[in-house]
Amino acid sequence: MAAERHGSCPYCKEQINAEASRCPSCGSRVTPTEPGHGGTCPYCREDVHPEAVVCKHCRSDLRRGGGRPSPRVRAPPPR
Repeated sequence: MAAERHGSCPYCKEQINAEASRCPSCGSRVTPTEPGHGGTCPYCREDVHPEAVVCKHCRSDLRRGGGRPSPRVRAPPPR
């Protein structure tokens, strides 16, 4: 069983899970201190650094609520 890591809520200072996105004590939205991917990109399934926030293979945002990058939009041709 993996050890649970904790941090503290920046608002009420109560101890919370490091992957929490909302404080259970005061209900404030918080930014997780650790990504929840565990070292594998959930989009392309490639190995990434356990603390990475962007996949080096597919450029997906690995933070909670993140997602695949937007398709690159080409700039209009110069006039």
